[in-house]
Amino acid sequence: MESPLKRSDANSAGQTLGNERRASVRVACDLDTTCQPLSGPRASSWAARVVDISTGGLALVLDRRFEPGAMLSVRLASSDDESTRTLFLRVVHVSQHVDGAWQLGCAFASELAEEELQAFQAKRVRTTEPDCRAWVRFECNVETQCRAVAPAQPGTWPARVLEVSPGGMKILAPCQFEQGTILNVKLPGGAALLPRHALVRVLRDQSVSAGKWIISGEFTDQLSDDDLQRFH
Repeated sequence: MESPLKRSDANSAGQTLGNERRASVRVACDLDTTCQPLSGPRASSWAARVVDISTGGLALVLDRRFEPGAMLSVRLASSDDESTRTLFLRVVHVSQHVDGAWQLGCAFASELAEEELQAFQAKRVRTTEPDCRAWVRFECNVETQCRAVAPAQPGTWPARVLEVSPGGMKILAPCQFEQGTILNVKLPGGAALLPRHALVRVLRDQSVSAGKWIISGEFTDQLSDDDLQRFH
């Protein structure tokens, strides 16, 4: 594990991020944590500092660079140390401080953006009829790969995306995954898209034939306003 960062690094990162326009208000904080990439050696862990946080994402300062599109996990303790939470992040942008530290602007891996949905020939459409889902799901037939990252399991599995919406997807997989498992699903590429993956939390599964399971899942969630208060 790398050495902890200086508090001055966190302060400068918070000032920089505060100048940017956001979809949700970010709250300045100063939280020690560690982060792990969701690809590569599972033992790799890096000391980091969370310098601001919102319902949609957070800013990390640490001593190494992760590229935009990288998927990370961080474990945060609330300011009163009464609760902890593991969060899954997608790196959105990266900048370097004059002292060599790296600032990562990260979004929680919660929904697919419009351009990512286009790879499935899908759109962001709200449901108009009473439904338990917030978004209309679009049928598709896209070959991909998935692997379990929480809890971690060895191996990568071929899969087929059958339905997709901004909030979740249904895939056909050759094995069963327990409810609550986090799957790392490769997204279709495109000329205008960075290579990336989506994190899907398994909600339910259904056996359709020998060695074939339909997995329904949601993209890992955002923080609620109540959650956010814990990190002030």
